[in-house]
Amino acid sequence: MSNGPLVHQSTHRYILEPYRGPKSRYLCPNCRRRNEFTRYLDTETNQYLGEQVGKCNRENKCGYHLTPKTYFQLHPQVGKLDRWRQSNLWQTTYQQAKPQPIDFLPRNLLKKTYRGYENNNFVRYLTQLFGAEKALQLARQFHLGTSKHWRNDEGLAVVFWQVDQQQRVRQAKVMAYHPETGRRLKAEDPADKFHRKHKCYYPDTRGGAKIFFAGKSLIGRSANLQQCIFGEHQLPDRPEATVAIVESEKTAVIMSGVFPDAVWLATGGTNGARWTDSTVYSALKGRQVIFYPDLGAFRQWADKAKVLATVCDVFVSDLLEEKAAPPDREAGFDLADFFVKKNIPGGPGGRHNVNSVTPPELEKGRRECAVGMDAELAVADELPPGWYREKIRDRFGNDCEVLLDEDGLPAVWNMEPNTELERMAISKELGE
Repeated sequence: MSNGPLVHQSTHRYILEPYRGPKSRYLCPNCRRRNEFTRYLDTETNQYLGEQVGKCNRENKCGYHLTPKTYFQLHPQVGKLDRWRQSNLWQTTYQQAKPQPIDFLPRNLLKKTYRGYENNNFVRYLTQLFGAEKALQLARQFHLGTSKHWRNDEGLAVVFWQVDQQQRVRQAKVMAYHPETGRRLKAEDPADKFHRKHKCYYPDTRGGAKIFFAGKSLIGRSANLQQCIFGEHQLPDRPEATVAIVESEKTAVIMSGVFPDAVWLATGGTNGARWTDSTVYSALKGRQVIFYPDLGAFRQWADKAKVLATVCDVFVSDLLEEKAAPPDREAGFDLADFFVKKNIPGGPGGRHNVNSVTPPELEKGRRECAVGMDAELAVADELPPGWYREKIRDRFGNDCEVLLDEDGLPAVWNMEPNTELERMAISKELGE
């Protein structure tokens, strides 16, 4: 016998769920009384509409009633998506196939690369910054490996292993670095590439970037591999720590040495690891997250980071945009470059003051820096077109009202509003 909702024959597509006992009645989103809320059902799909779409049985004392019509007016994208999926074109052409099971790399492959650190160009650079003991600790902490895939400056490439929260190995990203500057090798930089068949090195004349995702070459081309955020494996052991996210793996490792109180992660690129996909960023659920975009990428990352606000408190820092000097901008500094220059006198080799300065957002604490989903929001008299308000119960159990933009995402961000109308609305949200 099915445990799902029971739909009676009806001439209406959306109906209030017929009573089948206390289990068919829910917590009212308005008065918070249990077993008093009746949800609306879609008779064509036998599925509920949104959690707040329904009617409270306490008509006189509460009177809450959100109809499907009002719900679709507030969330037009939901209705469009529903109609699209009901169309013949979707059913016959675009119907999604069942997801294939994800393949993982054997953990023994990861452990085999825990050697040769004295020849690992990236670890050699870490040793210049922090000393041999700290460099080794960081290498172990982030599962850094050594690969002979490339050879340059009398050293070898580094392997940035992607290990998820369940300690499953998802990908192996091999990269070549300069041991003195810590810079990643560019296409024009000379390096020798190892030839597996002939067991020797040849000059790499392809002209491509010195980046190699080795996963499929290790377990087979047909493997279904899905990346995760680099450093994600640290999250379960530090449930209360602030999460700081940067773009490059190098930056995450170095910043962990500079400011170890935060859990440092890396996307691996502007769109690396498909970090805006819910299957990837779900690892951050319930966390306090600060993004540190590279120079010139603030606006892009601030826009992308909106999707994470549905699962965590998120803040996008403009630290580099505010503090970087013109020479730093010309050099394309990232956060690690900025703090290596600021904290380590004389650059590589001077490692006596690495903890003297910390990112201000981490130093002051998340709640002084940004507005999260649990904020108490004031009522604005005028909103930009398409924006609306919705009452929610946040992850801390507090009732609050959140301002959503035309895409249904939280609209309060640490960024310059696009229009004067947006600026006025956000100013009122913050009580300014």
